[in-house]
Amino acid sequence: MKEKELRLAVVFFGGVSLAIYQHGINREILNLARASRTYHADPEHGGQRPAGGALQAQYPDEPQASTGDLYLEFLQTLGRHLSLRVVVDIVAGASAGGINGVALATAIAHDLSLTPITNLWLAEADMLNLLAPEARARLWSKWYFWPFERPLLTRLNREGLCCRPRPA
Repeated sequence: MKEKELRLAVVFFGGVSLAIYQHGINREILNLARASRTYHADPEHGGQRPAGGALQAQYPDEPQASTGDLYLEFLQTLGRHLSLRVVVDIVAGASAGGINGVALATAIAHDLSLTPITNLWLAEADMLNLLAPEARARLWSKWYFWPFERPLLTRLNREGLCCRPRPA
């Protein structure tokens, strides 16, 4: 039987809302890698499958309705014609995507759970929690207010009542 490898290189970009979305992709990549590892641990491939055959038995951190079992079933069905091994080679990321990248790489390398990072994103991913108080936008700091604000500030400056308007 032919054996093929699907080698993945994953790059996560920054941005908190994007990183939360990417965390879902993280879970799917981890489920696929775990299903491949479990499939190739089958006695037919020289390994030993966990009792029950389901990923839920081997990985209790997975929710009941995990896609890992579907990936395992897919690999078993595909295995009648072709043995496919999934390997995640490269994981990179920037900013909040870098947090996801580190979490995924650690989970794959050390067979760990993504539950702590899931809890982090669910509890702390509010933009108001992540921004420093002095970096928060104020009512008049929005760029679309400047066409209305500039003439007013120019007039007040001419009268000696205000500071200079911001340059364009």
